[in-house]
Amino acid sequence: MELSECIAESYRQGFDEGQVVGWNRAVELSNLRIEEQVARTRQHIQEKEHIRALLTKERQEVVWQGARIKQLEASIADMQLAVGNLASHVANGRAGPPS
Repeated sequence: MELSECIAESYRQGFDEGQVVGWNRAVELSNLRIEEQVARTRQHIQEKEHIRALLTKERQEVVWQGARIKQLEASIADMQLAVGNLASHVANGRAGPPS
């Protein structure tokens, strides 16, 4: 039902103009509160989406750093092996690379 139909029906039922205007104002205020709540909800959703994007970026960074740590650990293991081989050659009286 349109607003004009509601007003006409209110007059037909014997309500005076002051009551109808009051109801209209109450409806307008209610609509404003609803619009404000919708705006706050949208802002809250945007904030949550921003936080989600930041967390996703942080997770990707952690995964990348984990992969980098594994590479470094492999490099350290290779260096330890090379140092062990060099120490073995030095202990056997052969300085320099194995022949």
